Amino acid sequence: MSNPNYRKISPNSVRVWRGYKIPKESIDKFHKDLGEVFIPSCIELQINAGIHSYFPAVTAGLSDKPDFIPDETAVVFYNSKEEYGNCFSKLPVRSYMLNHHAVFAFDPKESKYLSTSDFPVLFKGELKNDVPVYLFEKDADWMYGNPGHFIAELPSEKESRKSTVEDISKILTQIQSNSEINGAIACIGENYFVYWELLSSQPNQSSGIGLFDELFTGWKKIFIPKNTPIDANLWDAYPGIKVEAGSSFNLQFERTK
Repeated sequence: MSNPNYRKISPNSVRVWRGYKIPKESIDKFHKDLGEVFIPSCIELQINAGIHSYFPAVTAGLSDKPDFIPDETAVVFYNSKEEYGNCFSKLPVRSYMLNHHAVFAFDPKESKYLSTSDFPVLFKGELKNDVPVYLFEKDADWMYGNPGHFIAELPSEKESRKSTVEDISKILTQIQSNSEINGAIACIGENYFVYWELLSSQPNQSSGIGLFDELFTGWKKIFIPKNTPIDANLWDAYPGIKVEAGSSFNLQFERTK
């Protein structure tokens, strides 16, 4: 029997999030706020406004993580870019967006590293700072696939960084010819690289993640998102989900649109 919740969508209908916690907030409080409020409310306050899939990963608290590595990364899929734009007419969505400022850094007076999100553009062989890219022009449903996520620090030395970014671009071009990958998203920041992929099978050495893991020698982390149901009711007692350093989720919920 077919799954009525299964629905493929465009690869460009995703917000690519790189978030830094407010510096004054402790890591334990950050984890608590993510698990009890921020991550569940992303679903519950947007479930009637076109949210399609959500994959947060938490790096805050991981051993030796450089400060310039985002404390939380995520890809948040919507049914379409148009529905994302229209969702701000809804009061619950506007309330959810305000939640960001209670947890994440946006003010340059308070933090050196600022949180941001963007829609990706199609990768055509070149990477630009803070411009996410997607690799495949094919629709997919990430919630029901085999997603993986990779984060790494870029070399600090200028020439080494340039060479590494060139190598990343070559690998991304190579990935575009891999028929086992149903979707891929990447972004470089000033000091880091993030990559998500959707495989037809479990991640392995022939995947993009395997190739990037071999390329990078500094701080890096592979995440395999855990299927995690979100079944909160806004008016019932709800403890949230457990978040700790290294948590990574594929949030499972019944789509209403």
